[in-house]
Amino acid sequence: MEVQENSLAAYLDELRDGLPLSREGACQLLHCPDHELPNLLAAALQLKQRFKPGVITYSRKVFIPLTNLCRDYCGYCIFRRDPGEPGAHTMTPDQVLEVGDCGTKDGLY
Repeated sequence: MEVQENSLAAYLDELRDGLPLSREGACQLLHCPDHELPNLLAAALQLKQRFKPGVITYSRKVFIPLTNLCRDYCGYCIFRRDPGEPGAHTMTPDQVLEVGDCGTKDGLY
């Protein structure tokens, strides 16, 4: 189903009424115009509250940032550092084991 801007409200109403979200419909919603974003977010919240009330999700994985040194300069990244820059680091083997141990103590694995 192709979702045109003028039919976005109607499509969101159909989703609220129980129409299953198709892959094609989801891909079209990704291209929601900026001015329609509040309507899309409101519909998403209504559906979440209807089908998954009170559910909060999280990842039980442990992130081990071995280093933040990187040769790339991605415009969105605030993690990377150059060698010698304040905050630049590479974890020692003991630090890696410590983070892993903390993950197991918290019942993650």
